[in-house]
Amino acid sequence: MQDKIKHQPALAGAFELLPKSYELIKKNFEVFMVLFAIGGLMALWETFARFDDEKEQGRGWDNLLANGVFGPDVSSGIFAVGGIMLIVLVLYVVSYLLLVIASLRTAQGKKPTIKSLWGELTHAWLWLKMIGGFISLVIAVVIGLIMLIVPGVVLVWRLFFVPYVLVDQKTSIKKAFKRSWDMTSGQAWPVYSVILVSILLSLASVLPIVGAIAAFLLSSAYAVAPALRYQEIKKHVK
Repeated sequence: MQDKIKHQPALAGAFELLPKSYELIKKNFEVFMVLFAIGGLMALWETFARFDDEKEQGRGWDNLLANGVFGPDVSSGIFAVGGIMLIVLVLYVVSYLLLVIASLRTAQGKKPTIKSLWGELTHAWLWLKMIGGFISLVIAVVIGLIMLIVPGVVLVWRLFFVPYVLVDQKTSIKKAFKRSWDMTSGQAWPVYSVILVSILLSLASVLPIVGAIAAFLLSSAYAVAPALRYQEIKKHVK
């Protein structure tokens, strides 16, 4: 199938997607509250870890900055237990996959439930396709970056919609790559701008003590933005 852009669409600015994303999350708060639970607990854990470190060691801005970028020290306390870490990782992955589906469905004007999201994730091995697609995407980008910086950067943009294509169009991983590639042709800035705003919001993590919670709240409010961008561009593709 040869997907082509009809014309250059007038898309919303990346920051304009923030209130739209927030409104959709508010309308479906019961669902997103569950999906954000693991991320919220991790943000709280990091906040408590920072508070303890600041109180006991009096760490300065330089250490807080490093902690915000690289995460809390997970070598102590409950996260030192391998089994607990594995459970948290599994729950985080499952929450992420459900969040991709929930973001797309709410961007399409639907009101999903945890039951409907779970049914969709487990139907026809969609979860396995999504994980396989994500791993393939990471490998492709890493190879592109190793070979030459530009190809890896281009792949981030051209393959950005692979997870949404897998969910929305029920394709194979190979077809999802091709359709994302076709959809994003000529749409570098609309896609990159969403990525950049996401990164910008996550930088709130460098704030002392409450940075992890601030970054979590801002990033969560923007969680539906990529799906909204996907829907915008999809309308202009035949």
